[in-house]
Amino acid sequence: MKIAKKYENINWKQCELELFKLQSEILKAFRNGNIKDVLKAQHALTRSFAARALAVRKVTTNKGKNTYGIDKVVLKTNEEKFKAIYSVKDLSSYKAQPVRRVYIPKANGKLRPLGIPFAIDPMAEETACKRIYGFRLHRGLHDNAIYLKLVLGSYTSTRRICFESRY
Repeated sequence: MKIAKKYENINWKQCELELFKLQSEILKAFRNGNIKDVLKAQHALTRSFAARALAVRKVTTNKGKNTYGIDKVVLKTNEEKFKAIYSVKDLSSYKAQPVRRVYIPKANGKLRPLGIPFAIDPMAEETACKRIYGFRLHRGLHDNAIYLKLVLGSYTSTRRICFESRY
């Protein structure tokens, strides 16, 4: 993958494709039960330009882009965003922590919880119940409502509750 020299020149489609490939490697290693390869693939993902660029883009273009995070920094210019992509490249002094809740003040004075999850989406999606819709990529309340309408509205369907586990 060709790495851009400016934030404006980043090929986002190529970054998404590269991230998908890296996540697929993690999932493939996980399905094979090879923990060593899972860790190697996760290491490659966290150090890839594509993952770092997409992470910076995600937090700088979302609804809360002007809200300070736990680092008390807001990235507004393209130069700041590009520097941020490279500042997270050196992870030698970084030590991962479990998901933690930090409460950020909102404009109206209330506190908003901010959860900082691990980067293990492929494994989480693989082991999660197929009927769980909360906090999952490409799933939401609307998907759950459609599923319930289909199951509860059908005369022939059985009322299924998902207790499956793949551990």
